[in-house]
Amino acid sequence: STRVDLTPMMELGFNLPVQNVTNKSVVMYEDHVGGKQVELNTLTPSSTNDQYTFAPTHKLKELTKYVLVIESSIVDYADMPIRAKSFSFTTGDFTAPQVVMVNPKDDNEHSISLAPNVELKFSKPVLNVAHNISLHQGSETGEVVAISEPTEQDDNGYVFHPSNDLKSLTKYCLVATDKIVDNYDNKLVPYSACFTTGDYIASMVTMSTPAHNSPDVNLHSPIDL
Repeated sequence: STRVDLTPMMELGFNLPVQNVTNKSVVMYEDHVGGKQVELNTLTPSSTNDQYTFAPTHKLKELTKYVLVIESSIVDYADMPIRAKSFSFTTGDFTAPQVVMVNPKDDNEHSISLAPNVELKFSKPVLNVAHNISLHQGSETGEVVAISEPTEQDDNGYVFHPSNDLKSLTKYCLVATDKIVDNYDNKLVPYSACFTTGDYIASMVTMSTPAHNSPDVNLHSPIDL
Protein backbone atom coordinates (compact mmCIF):
# COMPACT_ATOMS: atom_id res chain seq x y z
CA SER A 1 0.00 0.00 0.00
CA THR A 2 1.03 3.62 -0.52
CA ARG A 3 -0.05 6.85 1.23
CA VAL A 4 -0.94 4.97 4.39
CA ASP A 5 -2.01 7.12 7.34
CA LEU A 6 0.57 7.96 10.02
CA THR A 7 -1.56 6.40 12.78
CA PRO A 8 -2.95 3.34 10.99
CA MET A 9 -5.21 0.75 12.56
CA MET A 10 -3.84 -2.52 11.19
CA GLU A 11 -5.51 -5.89 10.74
CA LEU A 12 -4.24 -9.40 10.09
CA GLY A 13 -6.52 -12.15 8.83
CA PHE A 14 -5.82 -15.90 8.83
CA ASN A 15 -7.67 -18.72 7.06
CA LEU A 16 -7.93 -20.64 10.36
CA PRO A 17 -8.06 -19.70 14.04
CA VAL A 18 -4.51 -19.23 15.32
CA GLN A 19 -2.70 -18.63 18.57
CA ASN A 20 0.61 -17.14 19.82
CA VAL A 21 -0.11 -13.90 17.98
CA THR A 22 1.90 -11.43 20.05
CA ASN A 23 4.32 -8.50 19.70
CA LYS A 24 7.07 -11.11 19.36
CA SER A 25 5.47 -13.05 16.50
CA VAL A 26 4.28 -9.93 14.63
CA VAL A 27 7.11 -7.43 14.21
CA MET A 28 7.26 -4.17 12.26
CA TYR A 29 10.43 -2.52 10.98
CA GLU A 30 11.20 0.84 9.46
CA ASP A 31 12.53 0.72 5.87
CA HIS A 32 13.63 -2.93 5.78
CA VAL A 33 13.61 -6.21 7.72
CA GLY A 34 16.12 -5.77 10.53
CA GLY A 35 15.82 -1.98 10.45
CA LYS A 36 14.61 0.12 13.37
CA GLN A 37 11.84 -1.82 15.10
CA VAL A 38 8.48 -0.10 15.51
CA GLU A 39 6.70 -0.72 18.79
CA LEU A 40 3.20 -2.14 18.42
CA ASN A 41 0.39 -2.23 20.93
CA THR A 42 -1.24 -5.50 22.02
CA LEU A 43 -2.77 -7.48 19.17
CA THR A 44 -6.49 -7.92 19.80
CA PRO A 45 -8.14 -11.13 18.48
CA SER A 46 -11.60 -11.45 17.00
CA SER A 47 -14.10 -13.75 18.67
CA THR A 48 -13.02 -16.54 16.30
CA ASN A 49 -9.25 -15.91 16.68
CA ASP A 50 -8.72 -15.66 12.93
CA GLN A 51 -8.42 -11.86 12.79
CA TYR A 52 -6.20 -9.57 14.87
CA THR A 53 -6.13 -5.78 15.07
CA PHE A 54 -3.30 -3.60 16.34
CA ALA A 55 -1.55 -0.26 15.79
CA PRO A 56 1.84 1.36 16.24
CA THR A 57 2.22 2.96 19.67
CA HIS A 58 3.67 6.12 18.10
CA LYS A 59 2.93 8.18 15.00
CA LEU A 60 4.80 6.92 11.93
CA LYS A 61 7.03 9.02 9.69
CA GLU A 62 5.85 10.51 6.42
CA LEU A 63 6.91 9.00 3.09
CA THR A 64 8.57 6.05 4.82
CA LYS A 65 8.49 2.35 4.01
CA TYR A 66 7.54 -0.08 6.77
CA VAL A 67 7.76 -3.88 6.73
CA LEU A 68 5.51 -6.13 8.79
CA VAL A 69 6.92 -9.59 9.50
CA ILE A 70 4.67 -12.50 10.51
CA GLU A 71 6.75 -15.16 12.26
CA SER A 72 6.22 -18.94 12.02
CA SER A 73 5.88 -19.10 15.80
CA ILE A 74 2.17 -18.44 15.20
CA VAL A 75 0.39 -21.81 15.11
CA ASP A 76 -3.10 -23.07 14.49
CA TYR A 77 -5.04 -25.09 17.06
CA ALA A 78 -3.42 -28.30 15.79
CA ASP A 79 -0.01 -26.73 16.60
CA MET A 80 0.83 -26.42 12.93
CA PRO A 81 3.00 -23.35 12.34
CA ILE A 82 2.01 -20.86 9.70
CA ARG A 83 4.39 -19.98 6.89
CA ALA A 84 6.42 -16.88 7.76
CA LYS A 85 5.51 -13.92 5.63
CA SER A 86 6.18 -10.20 5.29
CA PHE A 87 4.19 -7.24 3.98
CA SER A 88 5.30 -3.69 3.27
CA PHE A 89 3.59 -0.33 2.94
CA THR A 90 4.63 3.29 2.56
CA THR A 91 3.15 6.19 4.48
CA GLY A 92 1.93 9.28 2.68
CA ASP A 93 2.82 12.96 2.74
CA PHE A 94 0.38 14.79 4.99
CA THR A 95 2.22 18.11 5.43
CA ALA A 96 0.34 21.13 4.10
CA PRO A 97 2.32 23.35 1.70
CA GLN A 98 3.04 26.92 2.80
CA VAL A 99 4.18 30.18 1.24
CA VAL A 100 7.74 30.64 2.50
CA MET A 101 8.74 33.79 0.62
CA VAL A 102 6.99 36.72 -1.04
CA ASN A 103 8.42 39.85 -2.61
CA PRO A 104 7.63 42.72 -2.49
CA LYS A 105 6.11 43.20 0.95
CA ASP A 106 6.04 46.13 3.33
CA ASP A 107 8.69 44.94 5.75
CA ASN A 108 11.48 44.86 3.16
CA GLU A 109 10.51 47.45 0.55
CA HIS A 110 9.86 51.18 0.86
CA SER A 111 9.65 52.47 -2.73
CA ILE A 112 7.86 49.69 -4.55
CA SER A 113 7.48 50.16 -8.29
CA LEU A 114 4.12 50.77 -9.94
CA ALA A 115 4.85 47.81 -12.22
CA PRO A 116 6.47 45.30 -9.86
CA ASN A 117 7.27 41.67 -10.49
CA VAL A 118 5.53 39.85 -7.64
CA GLU A 119 7.36 36.70 -6.53
CA LEU A 120 6.25 34.00 -4.16
CA LYS A 121 7.78 30.66 -3.23
CA PHE A 122 6.15 27.58 -1.76
CA SER A 123 7.59 25.03 0.66
CA LYS A 124 7.06 22.18 -1.83
CA PRO A 125 5.77 21.63 -5.39
CA VAL A 126 2.17 22.76 -5.78
CA LEU A 127 -0.67 22.67 -8.33
CA ASN A 128 -3.54 25.00 -9.29
CA VAL A 129 -1.57 28.21 -8.77
CA ALA A 130 -2.82 30.13 -11.82
CA HIS A 131 -6.40 30.79 -10.69
CA ASN A 132 -5.88 30.78 -6.95
CA ILE A 133 -3.59 33.73 -6.34
CA SER A 134 -4.91 37.27 -6.65
CA LEU A 135 -3.92 40.88 -6.06
CA HIS A 136 -6.27 43.28 -4.28
CA GLN A 137 -6.22 47.05 -3.81
CA GLY A 138 -6.55 48.40 -0.28
CA SER A 139 -6.97 45.13 1.64
CA GLU A 140 -7.14 41.35 1.24
CA THR A 141 -10.81 41.69 0.27
CA GLY A 142 -10.49 44.87 -1.78
CA GLU A 143 -10.95 45.42 -5.50
CA VAL A 144 -9.27 42.70 -7.57
CA VAL A 145 -6.37 43.91 -9.70
CA ALA A 146 -5.80 42.20 -13.06
CA ILE A 147 -2.53 40.25 -13.16
CA SER A 148 -0.53 38.23 -15.68
CA GLU A 149 -0.50 34.45 -15.75
CA PRO A 150 1.93 33.30 -13.02
CA THR A 151 5.14 31.82 -14.43
CA GLU A 152 6.78 28.92 -12.62
CA GLN A 153 10.37 29.47 -11.50
CA ASP A 154 13.03 27.29 -9.84
CA ASP A 155 12.59 25.96 -6.30
CA ASN A 156 8.77 26.05 -6.27
CA GLY A 157 8.68 29.74 -7.10
CA TYR A 158 6.19 31.72 -9.19
CA VAL A 159 6.28 35.27 -10.55
CA PHE A 160 3.58 37.52 -12.02
CA HIS A 161 3.01 41.24 -12.57
CA PRO A 162 0.01 43.58 -12.63
CA SER A 163 -1.55 43.91 -16.08
CA ASN A 164 -1.48 47.72 -15.71
CA ASP A 165 0.55 50.14 -13.63
CA LEU A 166 -0.49 50.37 -9.99
CA LYS A 167 -1.37 53.61 -8.21
CA SER A 168 1.20 55.60 -6.24
CA LEU A 169 1.14 55.46 -2.43
CA THR A 170 -1.47 52.70 -2.46
CA LYS A 171 -1.68 49.47 -0.47
CA TYR A 172 -1.97 46.18 -2.39
CA CYS A 173 -2.42 42.67 -0.98
CA LEU A 174 -1.46 39.31 -2.43
CA VAL A 175 -3.81 36.45 -1.53
CA ALA A 176 -3.12 32.71 -2.03
CA THR A 177 -6.02 30.35 -1.26
CA ASP A 178 -6.23 26.76 -0.05
CA LYS A 179 -7.38 25.65 -3.50
CA ILE A 180 -3.66 25.41 -4.21
CA VAL A 181 -2.62 21.85 -3.33
CA ASP A 182 0.51 19.74 -3.38
CA ASN A 183 0.97 16.47 -5.28
CA TYR A 184 -0.78 14.59 -2.45
CA ASP A 185 -3.86 16.89 -2.34
CA ASN A 186 -2.73 18.58 0.87
CA LYS A 187 -4.21 22.10 0.83
CA LEU A 188 -2.09 25.22 1.08
CA VAL A 189 -2.15 27.08 4.36
CA PRO A 190 -4.01 30.26 3.20
CA TYR A 191 -1.68 33.22 2.92
CA SER A 192 -1.77 36.96 2.38
CA ALA A 193 0.85 39.72 2.35
CA CYS A 194 0.57 43.42 1.59
CA PHE A 195 2.82 46.14 0.22
CA THR A 196 2.49 49.85 -0.48
CA THR A 197 3.68 51.47 -3.68
CA GLY A 198 6.08 54.40 -3.60
CA ASP A 199 5.47 58.05 -4.41
CA TYR A 200 5.93 58.38 -8.17
CA ILE A 201 3.77 61.49 -8.70
CA ALA A 202 5.92 64.09 -10.45
CA SER A 203 6.17 67.52 -8.81
CA MET A 204 4.57 70.34 -10.77
CA VAL A 205 3.77 74.03 -10.40
CA THR A 206 0.12 74.51 -9.47
CA MET A 207 0.09 78.30 -8.80
CA SER A 208 2.18 81.35 -9.57
CA THR A 209 2.06 85.03 -8.75
CA PRO A 210 1.89 86.99 -11.00
CA ALA A 211 -0.53 84.66 -12.82
CA HIS A 212 0.26 83.26 -16.23
CA ASN A 213 -0.11 85.84 -18.99
CA SER A 214 -0.82 88.67 -16.52
CA PRO A 215 -0.58 92.11 -18.21
CA ASP A 216 1.08 95.21 -16.83
CA VAL A 217 3.10 93.47 -14.17
CA ASN A 218 5.12 95.83 -12.00
CA LEU A 219 8.81 95.65 -12.78
CA HIS A 220 9.58 95.18 -9.12
CA SER A 221 6.78 92.72 -8.19
CA PRO A 222 7.92 89.60 -6.29
CA ILE A 223 7.36 86.26 -8.01
CA ASP A 224 5.80 83.48 -5.93
CA LEU A 225 5.48 79.81 -6.95
